Amino acid sequence: MSGFRIISILSMLVISCINMGSGTINEIDPGALPATVTYEAHLKPLLAKHCTECHSSDGRFGIQDGYDYGTYALSVAYYAALKQAAIDEKSMPPGTKERLSSLEAALVLKWQTDGLLEK
Repeated sequence: MSGFRIISILSMLVISCINMGSGTINEIDPGALPATVTYEAHLKPLLAKHCTECHSSDGRFGIQDGYDYGTYALSVAYYAALKQAAIDEKSMPPGTKERLSSLEAALVLKWQTDGLLEK
């Protein structure tokens, strides 16, 4: 296999990983994160972008798989499921939908570290 072909294949893999949000939170500059992450300022917009279309009673599809991230209280209640599916397994959102970026994953984790604050 030629060197050019190997480099081309590796380049495509790197681009695919970037597009699927498969970077790691270790790549995030800690200064890029807010001092405190809250549901209202950070998680609610992130969940609206990636989750609540399927996992909210107000969403287009209603509640899928029993998880509802449509309110603060429900987002706290289902935090472990969110972390597992969207960050640990990187299986959500499904299919070709945009996964959480490294920065978004870091925000979710910092929200928990900061105490799952609402405001």
